[in-house]
Amino acid sequence: MRGGFSEQEQRLAYDGVSRLRDHIQELIDNIQTNCNRVKTGFPLLDTLTNGLRPGSMCILAARPAVGKTAFALNLMMNVAKTIPDKKPVVFFSCEMSESEILNRVYSQMLKMSVHDIENGVGGNDTWFRLVTEIKGIADCNMCFLDRPGYSARDICRESRKIAKLFGGVGLIIIDYLQLLASDPERRFDNRTVEVSISSRTLKLLAGELNCPVIVLSQLSRDVERRSDRTPNNADLRDSGAIEQDADLILMLSRNVVNNAKSAVLTITKNRHGGTGKIYLDFDGTSCSFTESTRNGQAGSSSYGIAPPPFTSNQV
Repeated sequence: MRGGFSEQEQRLAYDGVSRLRDHIQELIDNIQTNCNRVKTGFPLLDTLTNGLRPGSMCILAARPAVGKTAFALNLMMNVAKTIPDKKPVVFFSCEMSESEILNRVYSQMLKMSVHDIENGVGGNDTWFRLVTEIKGIADCNMCFLDRPGYSARDICRESRKIAKLFGGVGLIIIDYLQLLASDPERRFDNRTVEVSISSRTLKLLAGELNCPVIVLSQLSRDVERRSDRTPNNADLRDSGAIEQDADLILMLSRNVVNNAKSAVLTITKNRHGGTGKIYLDFDGTSCSFTESTRNGQAGSSSYGIAPPPFTSNQV
C-alpha cells in the first residue's frame, strides 16, 4: 500500500487517467474530422450540421416531383468545386440516364430550362455561355454512373474501384434507395427487409471509404394526408431501418400542386448536431435551389412553419 491507497485503488486511478487520456485524444481526432467535413455550399445547412461528416450516411427524402434530384445535383456541384484534393464526387442514378443528368446540370449552370437547352434556344450565345461555364468546372472531378439495375452491392463495388483509382472518394450520392435492384445472390422475405439491407450496406460503405454518402429516398403518401404536410421520419418509405442507419436526415417539402417557388428543408435527425428548418427559393426554370433571404426574418413563414429557421436540439 502506497500513500494510504491499496493496489486496487491505485490501479483504478491509473485506469481512470488512461481513459481520460484516450478521451482527449478522441476529442482531438474529432476536431480534426470536423476540419475535414464536406461543405454543402448551403451556408445555413453547413452552419447547423458543420458540413457532411466523413463516414456518415445522409438521407435526403421528399415526395415525387418536389425536387430531391435537383437539390442533390445543386449540392454535388457545390461540393465538387470546393472539395480538397479534388477527390471525385460520384452520382449513381437508378432513374435517369447520364445525358439526362448532365442536361440538368447544364440547366442549373445557365439558368435555362432543359427544354430550351435541348432545342438550342439562344443559338450561339447559349453554347458560348455553356462552354464558359464548363471551363470553370474543368478541374472538378465528377463521375455520373447510370444503370437501372444497380443494387447496393453494385454501388459498393463501383465505389471501391473509383476510390482505388483516385486515392479516395469525396462524396457519393445515390438516386434513389427504393429503386435499387434486388441482390441476385440473396433472397428476402419482403420489400421492407430488402430496403433495410440496402440501407445498412450503404451505411457500411460510408465508413469503409470514409466519405459522406447521401441516399435519396421517397416519402410515403401519409405526408399528403396531413393538413400541414410537414414530413417527419415516420414518413420514410418501406423501412424503419433507414431512420436508424442515417446520421443525418433532410426532408425537402414544396407545394408541387401550385408549383411553389419556395421550399423548406427540414433537418429531422442530426446525430452530431442540431435540427430544424431552412427556407429555400426554387427556380422552376432551371430546377435549382438557393437558401432564401427569409431565413431568420421575423414573421416569415412557409407551409405553416414559423421562425426561427433552425434550432440546436441534439438528437
